Amino acid sequence: MHSSDILPLLGVNPQSIRGSRTGVFVGEAPSEAGVAWTDNVEDITGHEMVGCVLSMIAHRLSYCFDFRGEY
Repeated sequence: MHSSDILPLLGVNPQSIRGSRTGVFVGEAPSEAGVAWTDNVEDITGHEMVGCVLSMIAHRLSYCFDFRGEY
């Protein structure tokens, strides 16, 4: 299931809340993938770091749906 499938299942049209002050809260669990992807420090790019940092999950979802949160 993709993140864009969740909102319609809840009866929410994603276009109707685009740009809204919607907050995103995500529960996450540690993963060993980050260790494998960043094993060779010389080959690390920004993509690996953003993909491995669990705190970025909510930010990436907010960006994808254009949620603005509380500001």
